[in-house]
Amino acid sequence: MDTLRLYVTNPAVRVSTSTEFPVNDLGAGLLSAGLWLAVAARTGKAFRFLLALSILTMGLALLYASGQVVELPHLNLTWMVLTHGVLNAAAVLTALVVAYAGRAQTHTWTHRIGAGRERFELASHALLTWEMHRRSGAWVDPSAPPAHRGQHMRSDLGFGRLRVPEPCEVLDVVREETRTSMHYLALPGHTFEGDERFTVRLDPDDSVRFEVAVTAKPARTISRLAGPAVPVVQWLFIARCAWTLARYTGARAVRTI
Repeated sequence: MDTLRLYVTNPAVRVSTSTEFPVNDLGAGLLSAGLWLAVAARTGKAFRFLLALSILTMGLALLYASGQVVELPHLNLTWMVLTHGVLNAAAVLTALVVAYAGRAQTHTWTHRIGAGRERFELASHALLTWEMHRRSGAWVDPSAPPAHRGQHMRSDLGFGRLRVPEPCEVLDVVREETRTSMHYLALPGHTFEGDERFTVRLDPDDSVRFEVAVTAKPARTISRLAGPAVPVVQWLFIARCAWTLARYTGARAVRTI
């Protein structure tokens, strides 16, 4: 009577009988290796490490499967769960997270920050003079001039030695009667590849809105590992910027009355 055997590959799950071992086990192993190689070739050192881990765990699985057919030394089921099972699951989950984060993502967020011409002018000033960034937690050189096309600037996030540099180049600045925008590109050394456009808009109903359009692809290991949390972190920072503008323009407007 054939013995039913369940084993897990990266990323395939197969159920086979012992008489199918030569074809199914070899095929599953090749499939796993091929998929991992494809992923590793696209995502660099982090995934090459995961590939090595996957080969180790798959080797344990294939050795265990082989030991059910021929006399080969292999780990018992308990140790297989503790080694192959746990390591394989960790590798697959990490791979999925990093692969998700490795793709470029585009998001647009809009916040209402007040109403009236005065609010619009104050918010525009805060945007173009980097005051919004400073008050939202980013470090910007106090001597940095107002944003202008071709300007290279750096806003650092974090504290002390944990501060992360975010170099950018301003691509375009628009200052119109009802719209102010600043568009900049991430430079090498930035946590992400891509661009951001910040816009302050005065709508016909007198509402002042702050809009941010972001296209970003993780450029560092830490941002890749953040995975699906990246849009959440971006949204939180943009919300912080909107809150800063609303508070800044509100306080300045009160003082000018």
